[in-house]
Parts: sequence; C-alpha cells; structure tokens
Amino acid sequence: MRVADSPTIKYYTRWELFEEAKKKKGKVEVLGAEKQGEVFSVEGKRVEIRTVEGTGHAHVEGNVKERLFIVEDSTRGPLFVTGRIQGKGEVFHLIRGGNIHYSHWEVKGNLVVRTLLVGREIYLRYDGEGRLRLYGVSLPGRSDVNHHLTAGDIENVHLLVPDDSSFLVHRPLVKLGKGGSAHVETRFLPGGLVVAVPSVEVYTSEVETASHSVKDLSFTGDQLFYLRSRGLTPHEARSLLIEETMKFLLGGLYEEARTILQTVPSLRPTRNPP
Repeated sequence: MRVADSPTIKYYTRWELFEEAKKKKGKVEVLGAEKQGEVFSVEGKRVEIRTVEGTGHAHVEGNVKERLFIVEDSTRGPLFVTGRIQGKGEVFHLIRGGNIHYSHWEVKGNLVVRTLLVGREIYLRYDGEGRLRLYGVSLPGRSDVNHHLTAGDIENVHLLVPDDSSFLVHRPLVKLGKGGSAHVETRFLPGGLVVAVPSVEVYTSEVETASHSVKDLSFTGDQLFYLRSRGLTPHEARSLLIEETMKFLLGGLYEEARTILQTVPSLRPTRNPP
C-alpha cells in the first residue's frame, strides 16, 4: 500500500474496501426507508442504518425538502454505507462507530449538513457541489473526515475533540473551477493526535472568495485570567467554549445527541474541586 506525504494517507487509500464489502455475506437493517432493488430510498424523514450480522452494506438515496435525519451504527459489526442526498433543507447525520465503518455520500443542492462522529474506525467522505454548509464534530476516538467538494458556494467547519488516545483527522478539499466561493476550517482542542489539512484549489479568476484556516481553541493566559476574574474555573470556561461551539455546529442535532455528549468526560460541565 502506497504511503505518500502524510501518515494519514494510508487510511484514505482503503476506500476500495467498499467494493470488497459488497461481496461479503452479512445483513444490514435500514429503518425508515423503502427498498427499491439494491437501493434504499428515503423522503425527508429519519433513516437508521445498522449491521445485523456479518459485514453490512447499504446504499441509500434521499431527497431533502425540509429535514432529513440519518443515523449510522456499526456497534454490532462492520458497516459500509454509500448514499446520495439532494434537495434543499437540513440534514442531521449521526455516525456511531464500533467496528470498521466507511461512509461515503454524494451531496448536491442547497443543503446544511450537520454531522456528529463518535467511536472508533470511522471513515467519512462527502463528495458534493452546490450551496453547501457542512458543519461537524468528531468526538474522542478514531475518525477520518475527508471531503471532496467542487463548485458552488461552500462552507465546511469541523471541530476535533480528542482525548489522549484519539486520532482525529479533518482533511477537506474544495476545488473551484467554475467560480463561486469557499471557506474550509478545522477547529481543534489539544489532546491525542489531530491532523488538520483544510485545502482550497482555485482554477479560475471568477472565484468570489476562497479561504482556509486551522484554529486552536485552547485558552491563552489573558483569556483564562479574564474568565477566572468572573468566577469561572478553567474547566468551566473550557466546557462553556466547547458547548457554545458545538451548539453552533450541530444546531438541532445537539439536543438529539445530548446523552451521547454527556458520556464524554472532557465535555461534562462539572465544577473542578477547589
């Protein structure tokens, strides 16, 4: 297996496992969708995809009119999901990894996609174009987020929340060859190993704006002094910052995932002992 300019490249070269997964025996359960041949079709509601036994594989196509909720769960066994989403509205995408988990979606239209990844061995990729707002959070574990987006008006902001044993990756690439605008941004908290490589490639002078950034959300000494002068402990200040950032990125998905967030020790808004 070829390894190029980054220790994370080898994980991106494993997407061919999608084809191998189709040949393996196993059962996948898709709730909330109609099966049409080899395709599960869903219209603007909730769909849940999980492995029943063996290695599950599912292809889902969805049309968004207002809101679509997607849950993928590989806690019972390896899961390989491909899909296509188009339309106008908001998509909530919750991925729970427990075994090897590959998720590859095409997104097209005027969409706001809010994603939460929790667990290990999650590999997520969106290919898309249009007016896309992609906001996401990777919780402690092991996950690679690798988006390839082209054309249109695109914003992609992702927060990495590691613990000491985590390996979290955000590597989006936007290619602008027909005008439009793009901003890709990784925000991260210290801990474990994080890889942030947001990139924008511009091929025409007709582009309105193009930018990329990486932001460390650690507090500076002055910020901590300001917050502590108002009665907050460092832990409370950090929890407040994370909570507000997550509410912005996850929107309505934040309330849905509140019980999951409470299982992450570093996110619990508890007061430090004096």
